Amino acid sequence: MSTDASIRLAEQADLPAVAEVYLAARAAAAIPPGIHPPDAVRARVGGWDPSERDVWVAESGGSIVGFANLTPTRLDGLYVDPGAQRGGIGSTLVELAKSVRPEGFGLWVFEINEPGARSTAVMASWSSSAPTARPTRSTRPT
Repeated sequence: MSTDASIRLAEQADLPAVAEVYLAARAAAAIPPGIHPPDAVRARVGGWDPSERDVWVAESGGSIVGFANLTPTRLDGLYVDPGAQRGGIGSTLVELAKSVRPEGFGLWVFEINEPGARSTAVMASWSSSAPTARPTRSTRPT
């Protein structure tokens, strides 16, 4: 599935929008509610250190509509704004994660999250198809 969103590494200035995508996606998903209040989530995401993780964002129409939070060993989060879901952004971010971590990575998903669980089952096949997105930068920002 293709998307018109551009994919790039997040910059520090993007982190507030990343936090809002996280909060909106969590609120709309059929998963247990988050345990941290929104302001605590905003502070935590705003404090992410780009030297410890790659945060890739999907941007469409000048807005961040999804992100993948990739540590050296796992896909620590992949969220798409509810208004942008089912358009290929999540799949694009997964393919990107597979391309920048070809040795593999760990991930988990709430079982109750049926769409996420189905996507995870598809991802578990680790097909050898080429990524559907090309990063605009291949290294962390300096």
